[in-house]
Amino acid sequence: MKQLTRINALGSLILVVMMALAIIITLLPHLLGLTIAVIRDDAMQSTYPNGSLVFVRQQAVKEINVGEIITYYVDQGEEVMTRRVVAKDADVEVFYTKGDKLAQSEEGKVTKRNLIGRPVFHLPYLGFLATADFVHYAQMIFWIIAGGLTLYSGWTLTRTVRLQKKAPTGWEEQEF
Repeated sequence: MKQLTRINALGSLILVVMMALAIIITLLPHLLGLTIAVIRDDAMQSTYPNGSLVFVRQQAVKEINVGEIITYYVDQGEEVMTRRVVAKDADVEVFYTKGDKLAQSEEGKVTKRNLIGRPVFHLPYLGFLATADFVHYAQMIFWIIAGGLTLYSGWTLTRTVRLQKKAPTGWEEQEF
């Protein structure tokens, strides 16, 4: 019984720590004015591995120079990319970017409207937990476990009822 209490306490502690980490990772950046983005390719592999969570601080276009890394929206905000600035047209506030791992600069330009800002820090590989694929797999695992627990509970209940029917209850009619 004492060991069971320790296991429950350890499980509760682990759960509280995981919840605290989730709150810190999601809430604290917003309180500090940071935007969270996920690196979804390996074009910046040397700096930001694929699957990293990147915390981005908003920057004015004038504060960003050639050679610095920026994070921006592409495809009308459908996707977020992080790349290095290889050229800047200050007159029209446009950037041309390239991934560190890519041989040539990318097509298109990053306008002021699409700019999110400059990455401040990152957490390698934690972005995989924030992707839709991971959430889908986590939901599948949840339903499989829930189904398994339901089947196990039903089996245990059925077995208990059968054993109770077979065992004498002690309440049979007795002659006095």
